[in-house]
Amino acid sequence: MSEQNGEWNLRDINIPGLIGGMLIFALPFMGAWWQVRFGTTAFALDLSPFGVATSQYGIPIASPVLSAVSLAFTILILYFAALLVAGSVLSANPEYRTLSDWLVRWSARKPAYLIIFFVLSLVVTGLAMDYTLAQAGIAIDLPILIGEAAGSISVSGLAVRIPATMGLTMAFFFAVIFAVIAALAEPYQAHRHQEDTKQE
Repeated sequence: MSEQNGEWNLRDINIPGLIGGMLIFALPFMGAWWQVRFGTTAFALDLSPFGVATSQYGIPIASPVLSAVSLAFTILILYFAALLVAGSVLSANPEYRTLSDWLVRWSARKPAYLIIFFVLSLVVTGLAMDYTLAQAGIAIDLPILIGEAAGSISVSGLAVRIPATMGLTMAFFFAVIFAVIAALAEPYQAHRHQEDTKQE
């Protein structure tokens, strides 16, 4: 963008923003970020901001409210991904510099915020599950995010052992990588504009 002539210069495309935005489009379709299992089939939970799948003894449990929330998160993240891609491409034309800056600034950090919100929600969910199980008479000390535990419940005078596992999936770690790339778009754009100012 060394010349304010309104011509497109592909060298000035915001590369982290373009790549990060395209990768963010894939997030809602990569599967669960966090999985919980009680026993072999007693209870299963597959969770991400874009979908919730629960089952009890192999029978799926549906929740219209959670489905609606997941759909809202899906639409929002796709919206921000589109804004980031648009802002990154528009940075190649000096006439759209102001709009490009706004789009990148508005969208680049949203995936990172989503991940932070998700992790905090997991902590709250884990504590809520621990409390609920204790109220149900199941003695178990659950890990917060990742790990294994074994609890016991008294059934007809017999102690039944219930193993529990929970952990983050590869989809979560890919999401973190994608979010970092997207977040780099903002300082990258600011740096390129500083270079242009020095050249003028």
